[in-house]
Amino acid sequence: MAKTPPEDDSAAPRSPKLTSEYDANLLLDSLAEVLLVTDDDLLAEKLQVIPAIVGMIRAGSVRVDRPALLEWLCEATGMRKRDIESLIKQSETPPQS
Repeated sequence: MAKTPPEDDSAAPRSPKLTSEYDANLLLDSLAEVLLVTDDDLLAEKLQVIPAIVGMIRAGSVRVDRPALLEWLCEATGMRKRDIESLIKQSETPPQS
């Protein structure tokens, strides 16, 4: 019996709403504290990105959804998923009505 290929949802419209909102500045500040870094250049180095990426995340011009954020931060920092999830949870913002 032939397997059906997975559905390609690349043409499906993407919702701009994230699955959960978080305060990027608060999250990055918490990460910097945990990683014992004093500025965004050092934080970017720890997160294995150029400093401009950290700046764009802080400015809100780049948003990273929660699952991608979790994977990226775990891989870049070596921190456990539950510790990263805790930081993300602490930086969540209440839904706006």
